[in-house]
Amino acid sequence: MTPWSRDALAKIREFYDREELHHPAGVVHVLAVQRQPGRSDHVIAVGPNSPVSVSDRFALDLARARSDVIITTGQILRDEPNLRYELGSRWATELYAWRREVAEHDCAPVVVVLTAGARLNFGHPTFHSWARPVVFTSERSATHLCPPTGVRVIGSNAPSLRAAIEWANGEGARTIVVEAGPSTARDLYLGTPVVDEVMLSVFEGGHAPIVPGGEFAELNAMLEHSRCASDVSVPEPSGTWRLQRWLTVRPSDP
Repeated sequence: MTPWSRDALAKIREFYDREELHHPAGVVHVLAVQRQPGRSDHVIAVGPNSPVSVSDRFALDLARARSDVIITTGQILRDEPNLRYELGSRWATELYAWRREVAEHDCAPVVVVLTAGARLNFGHPTFHSWARPVVFTSERSATHLCPPTGVRVIGSNAPSLRAAIEWANGEGARTIVVEAGPSTARDLYLGTPVVDEVMLSVFEGGHAPIVPGGEFAELNAMLEHSRCASDVSVPEPSGTWRLQRWLTVRPSDP
């Protein structure tokens, strides 16, 4: 193990209660929320007024470094025109080394863009960055798209987040990371939940203003029946953040 990967492992253990997190994890939902007393958590909308946290950025990069497949949406690409899937935190070099040497991933993850396809911009950086791009859309939209070289298009007769996860499982993915807003990600929690783990960054307020975002009542309900595997409070210039990791409790679990 190189010094780079050892540094990443030390930071992971610091933030996640001595866990190493390199084993296959199933479906992992990663997100940042703002918490206000007496209210459901709200997803933090990315923008110029969002509270900034280097710890939250580490959590996002760690989730990407763990992944075989990352699932995002066309709406996120429209909302974040500069979004790229290279690791971007101050620990990026260490996490790339950790991915290769500890998690034993020998190539970049696949990033799946779940979309209706009508307003998809193939000039977006996501289609030209580290992760290998796949478009997951309807069979009809798939026939009309003209992707650049290297972008794979999958047509589904019923495209959805669960269908994209099923496709990723069929491709052999063992850790599938979901980065999606509440309107899409709640599909993880309705009916029989398919999420195995939630990597949650919680902004508890402080020096940065609270930024209104989408309410995520389904997530709050799910966490009531999950096990909190780690919970670390981190002071930041923007205020207090908590890095939490929740594991779904299945009926067959002890």
